[in-house]
Amino acid sequence: MAEKLKDIVSKVKQGAIKTEAHDYAKAQINFDALFDKHAQKVCPGFKTFPAVIEIKQYLLALAAKQTFKGLYLYGDVGVGKTTIFRIMWSLGKELYQEYGYTGLWFTHCTAPWLVQEKMESVGQGYTGSFDYELFKKGKLYIDDLGLEPLCFNNYELLGKLLFDRQENKAITFVSSNMTPDNVADRYGDQIYDRMGQMFHIIKWEGESLREGS
Repeated sequence: MAEKLKDIVSKVKQGAIKTEAHDYAKAQINFDALFDKHAQKVCPGFKTFPAVIEIKQYLLALAAKQTFKGLYLYGDVGVGKTTIFRIMWSLGKELYQEYGYTGLWFTHCTAPWLVQEKMESVGQGYTGSFDYELFKKGKLYIDDLGLEPLCFNNYELLGKLLFDRQENKAITFVSSNMTPDNVADRYGDQIYDRMGQMFHIIKWEGESLREGS
């Protein structure tokens, strides 16, 4: 995956390509350095280990359009899953603001917030701007999948959203304490059977990345 990016960089230097990859490659001559810069910015003292290397490889593939899958990151509480996505978001923000490259840029929300906002949005006096349709498109990071309540005590809003996003071929990032089998138990086989199409699935193991842990 990294070799493919080096090929892009080489072509950029020669002025051989004029695609969106041009701006990306200008920013990515040393992807490891860029990632590490944002890792230290988000989490001082951040240390790389095997799962991080796998995530870097995934990001390179996504940026070079060698994959169109999202990322499902699961593991125990407190091991730093959310931190990784904060690093990804910070990195993607720089690329978007400095180079206009949107390949690693995404919006984000938590699963509990999404359900709560959906329920409040139909109430009298609601002054927010919640629009479910907007969450069905574009790159989206969903944190804490599985910690949300049933929507209106009636149905699994996040199960519906995952289904809708897969139908739209939208790229989804997820962090969760739920294993894939847990996903099947909660959201049903229809979602579980699509996970391989939707996600690169990585189990996060290691020491907590949280400060003071």
